[in-house]
Amino acid sequence: MRSVDIEFLYLDRETCGRCRDTEANLLAAIDRAGETLRDQGRSVSLRSVHVTSAAQARALRFESSPTIRVNGRDIAGPLIESPCESGACACADGVIDCRLWSDGEQQLGAPTVGMVVDALRAAAEAAARSEDAVRLEDALHLPGHACAVQVVRRLHDPRRESRH
Repeated sequence: MRSVDIEFLYLDRETCGRCRDTEANLLAAIDRAGETLRDQGRSVSLRSVHVTSAAQARALRFESSPTIRVNGRDIAGPLIESPCESGACACADGVIDCRLWSDGEQQLGAPTVGMVVDALRAAAEAAARSEDAVRLEDALHLPGHACAVQVVRRLHDPRRESRH
């Protein structure tokens, strides 16, 4: 069974409403998408990380609190931050701003459950496409198929721009 690896990184889930709400919506999204992912042969692993120092933040490539990564990719899109309400968060007493999430229309203090479900499903689909490309490439590793292997690699390169 292949895994969908989720990391929840945060500075303060005790008093920060954004961290608490993000975690709650993440857990609800895992519950909602979990059965579908299992039906696709995927397991879900969740690792929650309380970031407590600048050194730890650098080592984790932690940009903002809270962060959700699925298979190593931050699901939030472009980084948007703002200060939490006065006294609402212990994230360095206003020295560090907290993340905002965008649903395309408005900025939110936490991602919606649907936003996280969509990210989980997209990660599983991307992993499946990658696995299919590897299987196809393996099948093409026959004499005289070197050109076809290069085409497959280019088609499935995640850095390749979409031409839709």
